Amino acid sequence: MQLNMTSMIDIVFLLIIFFMIVSQISETNKEQIELPALSAELEQQSAKMTVNINADSEVIVSGESISTNQLQAMVTQELAEVDGNTNRLFVTLRVDRNALTDRANEVMEILNGAGIPGVRVAVAAP
Repeated sequence: MQLNMTSMIDIVFLLIIFFMIVSQISETNKEQIELPALSAELEQQSAKMTVNINADSEVIVSGESISTNQLQAMVTQELAEVDGNTNRLFVTLRVDRNALTDRANEVMEILNGAGIPGVRVAVAAP
């Protein structure tokens, strides 16, 4: 009796393709920005939403530069997806060390205004 391995090989290739795509999507949320350094090393938890602010103080989410009004709409939409439960929406704020703090403060005000209790601020591990 011979075993037909064609189906198994197809499944393996599909899994490989799936994981390659997922890893590329997760890297899309991380813009190439210079983060401030942290003296201690802490593991950062994954976030449902990652907000980047580059050196030119542009707000970037999922690779797209957006305005603060668009960010507010995105946060509202993300909250709707978790049934308005602010404890289930995890946001990571990544700010370039050369960016103006005014933009980071605006983003924090939007997130605080939406009632998101804990915003994680990303830093570079030493």
